[in-house]
Amino acid sequence: MAVPYHQQAEIEALIAGDKKRAKEFADQDPDQVAGETRNILRKVKGYDESKGKVIKKILKDGEGYRTPLKNADVEIHYKLGFVSDITTDGGTECANPDEESELESEYIFSSKDTGKSFRFELMNNQVNEGLDICVKSMKKGEICEVACTGIYGLESGINSLLPGDLIKSENVSRYIEKGATLKFEIELLSFIPQLDIHKDKGVIKRVIKPATNLNGLGWPHDNDEIVISVVLEEGHLDGDEKDLGKFTFYLTKPT
Repeated sequence: MAVPYHQQAEIEALIAGDKKRAKEFADQDPDQVAGETRNILRKVKGYDESKGKVIKKILKDGEGYRTPLKNADVEIHYKLGFVSDITTDGGTECANPDEESELESEYIFSSKDTGKSFRFELMNNQVNEGLDICVKSMKKGEICEVACTGIYGLESGINSLLPGDLIKSENVSRYIEKGATLKFEIELLSFIPQLDIHKDKGVIKRVIKPATNLNGLGWPHDNDEIVISVVLEEGHLDGDEKDLGKFTFYLTKPT
């Protein structure tokens, strides 16, 4: 039997010595499966349902168990629209977003119609908050529908997600005036993890290829011999990629 993604991630975090991160995975909801609808914020500590909901239904399961973390460079296709109302079942499970008897929906924009995918940095206030939260829960290749209300819907804005002329159109304005629920269909095409090493945007680490076969060793330790290869992509005079070759050194303190 396959290990659920949040349990596998918890194991990896423990191997790496990150107990805090391991606990975050241990506290997660059980895996959501295709066809299931849930408020994905329901288990978040301190969550106040009265301020809004993020109701997600998986249409197609994604690959593996990894989901993007904060600062990841994510690439998606999305449709954006509105629904007239949203109902709840006991305050935790919500109506199926594609049941027209409960939710009348209308998509007014699709990124596929532009011929381009959409990229952004996750959880960095670049897009609507509900979209941020939903993409953070997705696996590569997953397709889902999500309905966002309150502070996770129109209240957190949609300017970065629609062309300017469409935002000003009468069709969109009438939904905004009514405080309609925001609805997306999202496909997560890819994501590249990014880490702000010093929390000051000075050194940004992008994980292009995840580590494999750690054998429980985790990250390098003091006095370990390190061999790296370096390719300079930006900031040098030639303007093209420059292979600087391999470097060998010893760690003098933990990285």
